[in-house]
Amino acid sequence: MAQGGNGMHLHKQRGSFIGWFIVIVIILGIASLVIRLAPHYIDHRTMRSILEDMVADDRIARENAAAFRRTFGERLQINNIRDFNVAEALTVEARAGTLTVDLSYEVREPLFGNADLILTFEESFERVLR
Repeated sequence: MAQGGNGMHLHKQRGSFIGWFIVIVIILGIASLVIRLAPHYIDHRTMRSILEDMVADDRIARENAAAFRRTFGERLQINNIRDFNVAEALTVEARAGTLTVDLSYEVREPLFGNADLILTFEESFERVLR
């Protein structure tokens, strides 16, 4: 009778096939999301870093809006960020000795069927020009 009790106890410890299957599906789903979304967050971090450097650089910060956008676009290309509409996403204004740069854009990532994930990124930089 002691063995029968141990046998039942071992069966319970192994867990059910369905339970493990659900855990594996959840882990794979999360991994799939990370693989799909991580590149967008990495690209955004790169864009933020580029803009921080550009705003801090006196020569670039004093350029007109078109030249500033062009320089930003060139730096995106150098960093292998392609198919990004700089004209729509980047707003550059210089008023009363203050440079304001706003980066605002959305990225759609297909999830399954007709369901998409929409990532919204917004950054703002300001610098007083002397």
